[in-house]
Amino acid sequence: MNMLTTSGWLDSLIAGRPVNGSGVPIPWMNYSAIDFIGSKIKSSHRVFEWGAGFSSLWFASKVKEVISAEDNLEWYEEINKKTPPNLHIIKATTKQYYIDSITNQPDNFDIVVIDGSHRNQCANVCIKKLNQDGFIIFDNSDSKEYDESMHYFDKNGFFRIDFWGLIPSYFYKNCTSIIFRDPGFLRYSTPPSCQVLSSGISCFQAYDKGAGESELGKP
Repeated sequence: MNMLTTSGWLDSLIAGRPVNGSGVPIPWMNYSAIDFIGSKIKSSHRVFEWGAGFSSLWFASKVKEVISAEDNLEWYEEINKKTPPNLHIIKATTKQYYIDSITNQPDNFDIVVIDGSHRNQCANVCIKKLNQDGFIIFDNSDSKEYDESMHYFDKNGFFRIDFWGLIPSYFYKNCTSIIFRDPGFLRYSTPPSCQVLSSGISCFQAYDKGAGESELGKP
């Protein structure tokens, strides 16, 4: 088993974009976080993101609706060309409009992703729009700049799990934090052997299936 191949890391390195072993877009987060998030997503979920990108496309393939706010107009144009019907990208032309784009939505969300600009300010407003059993994804949380947000969530009674690891198309690792209110969020109904991973089949999953080399890169 070569995880760099099965995960699509080598393909993403060549493409300069986050893709899995089948060339399908995945989030620009570390592989451990991607697989954990994938195990918690439901088709009925609604997602709000600060920072549109390949994660927007990945979420849209799995959930009911995705709303993303993006303030990099060049990047907005690139991603907006690829949007499926259940993905809406907000073009945010000012800082305040960007931050307030979640509070301007009439309904709450099951998943909130903080992965763009002004992350500390976004953290301060997002919990009002998060469903009680929902969770927050905070990428690059290992930056000291975001200690403020980590302390804010802690003071408001949230739990946090930090995922560390290699990310698509880069040689370094980073941290993605999953933040949630209800510890019941951690319960699983599916054993690891039956989980379908965006980063590709695992060693023992391949062994159990008796998979040939052609099967190892499939998500």
